Amino acid sequence: HWLQDWEHEATGNYTGGVTVSADGGRLAHMCRNRDGRWPRDYEVVVRDATTGAEVGRGEYPYSYRSQLLLGPDGGQLVATHE
Repeated sequence: HWLQDWEHEATGNYTGGVTVSADGGRLAHMCRNRDGRWPRDYEVVVRDATTGAEVGRGEYPYSYRSQLLLGPDGGQLVATHE
């Protein structure tokens, strides 16, 4: 049985690469940057998994998406490159 507590609207904006911390407290995803700047097209957003509130955002330094991984407590974020 699924229960929807919150949602994220990505109107006109890519959202993907979603990962959830092992403790279930945070999730991270990639999205197009707000200014559409090339070559750094993406940002990484970290959210509280319970409320969906954004708790952090940062520029992703490459022009293509990659897999994201959150540390067990959601305190560390790793992205792969090549």
